[in-house]
Amino acid sequence: SNMSNLHLINSHHSDGFVSLNENVFEHNLTINASMSAILAGPVTIPTLTVHGNLNVLGDLTVTNDLTINGSKVIVSENLEVGGSCTVSSSSTLKVVGSINVASTFNVAGTFINNTD
Repeated sequence: SNMSNLHLINSHHSDGFVSLNENVFEHNLTINASMSAILAGPVTIPTLTVHGNLNVLGDLTVTNDLTINGSKVIVSENLEVGGSCTVSSSSTLKVVGSINVASTFNVAGTFINNTD
């Protein structure tokens, strides 16, 4: 499963369930079509491919390429992409803060940038 690259530490707390992730991922991450995920930022991932849904609470840095395919990605703060960013048709990328893409930024779907 591609989810094996998602390094999560699950923790039970007396007040609820807590999910922790590393700040820097050593491996690429793919979110499958049938999945929805939450990542706590700031977080850096080498290559990110999203077929499902992803919410990032905080800053997201993708060292190489970000591909959003038939899905929705929401970044609550800033997005930095070291390679290319592709948003396919029927996909949505929403970034609340700033966005910086070093290479090509291809949007066939919906791009929302709410900087306020």
